[in-house]
Amino acid sequence: MADEQSTPQPPDAGPPPEPMTREQAIDLLMTGPTAWNEWREGNANEEIPILEDAHFEGAKLAAAHLEGAKLFRAHFEGAYL
Repeated sequence: MADEQSTPQPPDAGPPPEPMTREQAIDLLMTGPTAWNEWREGNANEEIPILEDAHFEGAKLAAAHLEGAKLFRAHFEGAYL
């Protein structure tokens, strides 16, 4: 049996944070691009939740970094893109 190696963690690191939920991602995007972009920069390795069929009516998303976001059939009526 091969020895399994894991990345050492500092003793006070605690468990990794939970991934963002779809609802949290939608809420964060609705606050505007600044908070969303900050989250993306701080969580570059985290996968974006699937945002298919999400409602972004009236959202101000012109500067939001949405690369890789799955937005199939999302609703953007009145959104600033």
